[in-house]
Amino acid sequence: MSELNPSREGHIRTFHTRRASITAILLLFVAMPLLAIGNGCNDESGNNGAGFTESTVPPLKTDVIVFIRAGEVWAVNPNNGAERQVTSDGATKVWPRVSPDGQQVAYQVMMGDGSTTGGIYRVSLSGEVPAELVNPLGAFPAWSTDGSSIACVVKNPGLNNEQTDDIVITAVNDPSTSTQTLTDHKNIVDMGGPLTVQNLEYSPDGGKYIYFMRGRRSDSRWLSRIDVATKQEDDLSTPPDPMPSGLASGGFSLFNVSQMEGRRALVSRGDISGGNYQSNFRLYIRFLDSELEDSLIEETPGSINPSLKPDNTRFVYENDGVLYKHNLAGGPGIEEITAGSMPDWGMSAVGPGFGGGDTLTTKTGTTGTTGTTGTTSGDACGGPALPGTEYIANGDFESGLNGWRKVDIKKIGTNQAVVTSDATCGNVLDLMRSGSHSDGGISAVEQSVAVDCAGLQSLKLRLVAVIDSQDLDGDGWYGCETPVFVTIEYMTTDGAAGSWTRGLLSHGPINYPDRDQLIPAGQWCTWDSPDLLTALPGLSRITKVTVGGSGWDFESRIGLVALRGE
Repeated sequence: MSELNPSREGHIRTFHTRRASITAILLLFVAMPLLAIGNGCNDESGNNGAGFTESTVPPLKTDVIVFIRAGEVWAVNPNNGAERQVTSDGATKVWPRVSPDGQQVAYQVMMGDGSTTGGIYRVSLSGEVPAELVNPLGAFPAWSTDGSSIACVVKNPGLNNEQTDDIVITAVNDPSTSTQTLTDHKNIVDMGGPLTVQNLEYSPDGGKYIYFMRGRRSDSRWLSRIDVATKQEDDLSTPPDPMPSGLASGGFSLFNVSQMEGRRALVSRGDISGGNYQSNFRLYIRFLDSELEDSLIEETPGSINPSLKPDNTRFVYENDGVLYKHNLAGGPGIEEITAGSMPDWGMSAVGPGFGGGDTLTTKTGTTGTTGTTGTTSGDACGGPALPGTEYIANGDFESGLNGWRKVDIKKIGTNQAVVTSDATCGNVLDLMRSGSHSDGGISAVEQSVAVDCAGLQSLKLRLVAVIDSQDLDGDGWYGCETPVFVTIEYMTTDGAAGSWTRGLLSHGPINYPDRDQLIPAGQWCTWDSPDLLTALPGLSRITKVTVGGSGWDFESRIGLVALRGE
């Protein structure tokens, strides 16, 4: 087993001394890097030497926000301002939602004066497939986490000939025959009238719950949830009196950044203390499992309909017909995006900004600080190869583990780090940890390097990986207990040693969103770091690179690690 350098505080320090230097480590971690979902298995020249072609791999994904403008569905890349109109049939649309794979948009159509739903439809984000009816009576669509179904609200007869709202789930590939009714609210009527249901959202734990806003038609709203399997409903706050003390109708978005999944939400609500519950909406973070007061995060009145980016580093919201993004993990605080309403933030490979036909609008100050966020070239290989000189030997593992040393840290269980052949990516580093019994360990390889940063204009890492399985829910109490990670060790110009780590995982919760990031399970992904010369001020030399996996039981593969400077 390799001896570990004590300076590797960023990652390879996890299971002997339980993070005695965590405070110091966190000071070294900077803005979160880009995750680009891509073919990722090629070497830096675009060919991995195994007959692999660019068109056979999932293409690059980047941020996309779908929204409503003039009654039609639009999409915008919030990083470069490229826009695309998705629908154009003249029907009035509301509540667009991006599918988990980024390929489709679900939305609701409004009829007549806007008081009656015309049903839920889905359409391809690229515009190549026409709209298809999913549920003719539905409102407020929400994709299941696997994209196989859409939950929505339908109106049913209630007591005293009043209508009440129920939640149904419709399979997207068989909408005419596969609909499941989750709720039966016909008998729930109180002095405020029958209950209303709106703004559905699946929990990010694989969709165990559907969270929704619930309330009386005449006044307030509050957050509730239903267990999809058992159909058990729970109010997450005490239902208010007829005069409200709840949310009003400004919308919400679930966080996936907490020790207990789905226990925080970004909510928009009126000024309860001042009695203006249906006006002066502001954005707050609400802790759903405690009596803690809401924490104000956006104080501008009129801020409604927030939607979190999937990695929880940013969110989008609307105010007075304009969309804004709010950065939670460094960088500019609030930035205008474009005109629109009812936004939803997702990730897509077919969103605007990937090729011709998109409208590009440039806004002052929208350049991100976390690295490149996409490409407009249409290249399905994760964008152009990183420029400059390569500093890692055998980073594509075509020569086995030549140049690499194994790192095997565990108390119990079995670790594996071997080179195997992959049908798509050629030679890959195959990582596995088993028999951990919920105890952490590290399976990795490391390589000493000698990168003199003097005179360099840029220096970036690229990591290509796939996560096949992950036992630990999230990235661990201290972060970076992830099936894929990369660590660099370095020296600063004043002689101090440091380390810098980033981790990738397939399911949350993410406790350290500035360090760790979600990627889809079973899908090759390309991750590019920000410019390390900017991310690590005073960087003098890179001395070691380590790649591997960490945590409980996991299986992952790495097809490429590259470090290039120019």
